Amino acid sequence: MSHPNLSTKLNAVVRAGEENPGIDIKTQQKGTMLEVMSGRTKYTMVVVDPEKQEVAMVTDNPNIQGTDIWYYMGAGWGGSVMQVGRIVVGAQMRMRRLSGGTIETSPVKSFSVRDDPRRAKRIMDEAEARRPRVMTEAEEKEYDSKFAEIVEEIISKEFPGDKQAWIREMVGRFGNTPAKGTVLGVLSQAQKHGKMDEAMRLLERDWEKHWYYQPGYAAGDPEFMPLNAHRWDALYRELGIPKPSEDRS
Repeated sequence: MSHPNLSTKLNAVVRAGEENPGIDIKTQQKGTMLEVMSGRTKYTMVVVDPEKQEVAMVTDNPNIQGTDIWYYMGAGWGGSVMQVGRIVVGAQMRMRRLSGGTIETSPVKSFSVRDDPRRAKRIMDEAEARRPRVMTEAEEKEYDSKFAEIVEEIISKEFPGDKQAWIREMVGRFGNTPAKGTVLGVLSQAQKHGKMDEAMRLLERDWEKHWYYQPGYAAGDPEFMPLNAHRWDALYRELGIPKPSEDRS
């Protein structure tokens, strides 16, 4: 059924998610093994923690080596709409590797549940052996404190006084370190290339349009989903400035 507050395109996406075959990672038991075909690529996933949407995954995708733990974000249709934790035929899969890196697959062609406990355990064991160590609460606080000091030093040294309060406020809107660093990268390049006022205007626009509705831990994080990375890339292009890693001036 169509929702009156959604566009025709978004209503079509919602209907596709409801009508097409799908499965919800969050409702599966630990150890459930799924085989998913996306284009010509096979992804074999074993549910590690359904509540956290963690899966152990191995694939014949040539860009992904080894067996790792992944955070399975959900099914997407090429835009900002996503069904959290679901695999849906006709939709892309969006995942983030805990050790770093995200993927957005081509649309899913098919999926099946496999009954192979031995292989499922082997995949989980191999992935768990490569799980990144999680920082302790004390380590997180120390990291956040040092990062905040670095941010303040950059703002104070690189930007004019009349812009600093706005920059602090904009950076503070994003609740995760990767996005804060990305915002500073854009603004530093804009300042360097004489595009500061335009960058401020476009960031306000993109915040309202794209990131205000994302949860703080994910808002603007280019590592969380490819869609965020694409938006930052588009912002650099619209401003006509190079990324810091590409700047040869």
